[in-house]
Amino acid sequence: MTQGEKLFIDGQLQEAYDVLLREASEGSGRAMYLLGEYAKHGYIAPADKKLAKRYAEEGKKAGDVLAALNVGYASRPGTLTQKRIFRQYMPQVEALAKTGDVLAMYEMADVYRVGLVRKANEKKRWAWNKKCMKAGLWQSRIRWASHLIFDQTLAADMGADGEALLKEIAEEPKASAGEAARLLAEHYLFQQDFKRSFYYSELAVRWKNIWGWFYLGLHYAYGYGVKVDLIKAENALAKAYDWKSECAGDAAALLGEVLLETTPKRGIAWLRASVKLGNVQGMFSLGCCLQDGRGCKQNIEMAEELLEKVFAFHGYKEEEAAQRLALLAMDAERYGAALKYTVVAAKSGRPEILVQLAQLYHVEGDFKEALFWYKKAFDMLPSGSLADQIALCCSLMDEMKESAVWVKKAAELGSPLGMLHYAQYLLDTLSDTADASEPFHWFKSCYDAKADPQMPEDMQRSIRGEAANMAGMCSFWLGDQEEAKAWYQKAYDMGDVYCLINLGNGALQQRPPQPEEAIHYLKEAWERGEEIFEDQAKGDIASQISAAYRMKKDWMNAFHWANQAAALDNETGMIDLGMMHLYGNGTPVNHDEGLRWLVKAYEKKGPQAKDVANYLGIFFQEIGDMAKAEEWYKRSAALGSDWGMMNLGLFYQHGLYGEPDLKRAKEWFEKAIAVHGDAEADVRAELEKGSACPEIHDDPPKEAAREEIDLKSLYMPWLADMKWKK
Repeated sequence: MTQGEKLFIDGQLQEAYDVLLREASEGSGRAMYLLGEYAKHGYIAPADKKLAKRYAEEGKKAGDVLAALNVGYASRPGTLTQKRIFRQYMPQVEALAKTGDVLAMYEMADVYRVGLVRKANEKKRWAWNKKCMKAGLWQSRIRWASHLIFDQTLAADMGADGEALLKEIAEEPKASAGEAARLLAEHYLFQQDFKRSFYYSELAVRWKNIWGWFYLGLHYAYGYGVKVDLIKAENALAKAYDWKSECAGDAAALLGEVLLETTPKRGIAWLRASVKLGNVQGMFSLGCCLQDGRGCKQNIEMAEELLEKVFAFHGYKEEEAAQRLALLAMDAERYGAALKYTVVAAKSGRPEILVQLAQLYHVEGDFKEALFWYKKAFDMLPSGSLADQIALCCSLMDEMKESAVWVKKAAELGSPLGMLHYAQYLLDTLSDTADASEPFHWFKSCYDAKADPQMPEDMQRSIRGEAANMAGMCSFWLGDQEEAKAWYQKAYDMGDVYCLINLGNGALQQRPPQPEEAIHYLKEAWERGEEIFEDQAKGDIASQISAAYRMKKDWMNAFHWANQAAALDNETGMIDLGMMHLYGNGTPVNHDEGLRWLVKAYEKKGPQAKDVANYLGIFFQEIGDMAKAEEWYKRSAALGSDWGMMNLGLFYQHGLYGEPDLKRAKEWFEKAIAVHGDAEADVRAELEKGSACPEIHDDPPKEAAREEIDLKSLYMPWLADMKWKK
């Protein structure tokens, strides 16, 4: 063992350095190996990887197997050259270590720590390290003490105290004390014992330990144990960077982050310097700046490239990088990639990331997985909005009972959307809308709910508008017309479109009706609902507008809107259009066209089909086609129309198609009465004219009979405004 080697093992790094230079000049391969270690780790002078490699190559030529091993480490990873060097020299290093060569034993410990030459093995690593400690190698003592600090279980089992051992080394009058001091500075920093951390940072600096400068800069930058002093922080971190050791990249990254607040351009320059050194923190920080446009021009492509490198490194910034990459992927609508990154980001356990993961599974259609993550987030941070999402997932999986449970929970937790959905659920399950008090309570609560800061304002207005509209409908069913109108007006103020229909219909139902007001609201609903309403709703609106114009006797506009409604397959629109063609209101008389629309309305078999059939019976009776009249009356009666039954009874009573048949007439009158509908009073009045059967009047006035039938049988009050035109 050479003199320089002995001094190095003892931790007298400055003294050893001078001797090793002399020994190397004399051709000592071991001295060249150690000088390479100095250059690689920056023990005395700034780190210089090129110089370290050159010393290793010279040492290899001089026959030192440890230097040869370092040449392998310095080669490109995974190349044939590296594999050949390891294969050739590793057995020689191991053999040398077994002879008791201290530095060879230390290399063996490193081999099992790194896992590059051989598979990582902690047991073998510490076995070799223990041998080095017995031989007095300063590095192995520090490593063991550091390991005990971070593995308290092992320290307790062995009855050892890593902290005390590091303190002992730190107080020794050797340069190795600097490494012990910097480890203590790091340890106390994590313990948030900032005063002790600052003390050992200063001690490490006195021993020219580069990490000491880094931690000193960290303390001054963030005021850990001292007052914030950005000038001192910059000076300390710049010195750490200038040595180009392992901490240079961290120093540049930290300095960049510090300067971003005061001089953004300089901050970005330091971050770029850290990236050149392959520093992960620097890559992450610069990627964030490029993504956010902070201190530099926004560059999403470059930001994504840097964050991808951080993600691929699988280090301590992996989850944060994954979250940022997920957001970039979502912005670009690459939801598959966003899901991949969010799965990693979710390892952080943060509820908002779990929600994001659930949302992405939701987008991908995996509702079961989405439900799992929503529930996991809810367990951590219960909220009405999460309960809303869980309810939605349950409904999409057809688990309606479970969905109802979560909808109620969302409402009880104060979610406006939850209140709205719960009220709608209650309304849907009501057997009688006259008992709409509980749904009304929740619709009102939704409208009155406090604003949710996480929900867009336009969405909140939309929810409140819908709630107000539904509260109005509940008020209407509860019999309070004035309150209903007040709620519809509140919905209107919130920009709700659906309330316009209710306001319009309400104006038509007033006594007296207000057609102008109805037209105003319904036309606005038509215009604003162009992209919202389905054809069925638009058809209903057009039909109501037509009815309003009919009340005003504005037949041209009434015809126009009836035509719009009929074109949208609206039953009432077809009937109105057919009637207007028959009577020439707003358009020339056209019986064929009128009958075509009425028959089309009947064929829809909608709720008014029985009334249409009844009217067609009347029409054909008026024009003298008794066969068709009887056919349509029968169709009307078959659909349950008491008016159709009554008119069929009158048809047989008067023998309008053949001889009078009082028996059949009575049968139909009795069927009409059994319906207990609007025609019952008229039928009973007809029956009272005779005893066992209706009285047959001799030659009843046809026009009077026609007028009577027109007004009583059609179940269309507005027909009274029509004028029959031949």
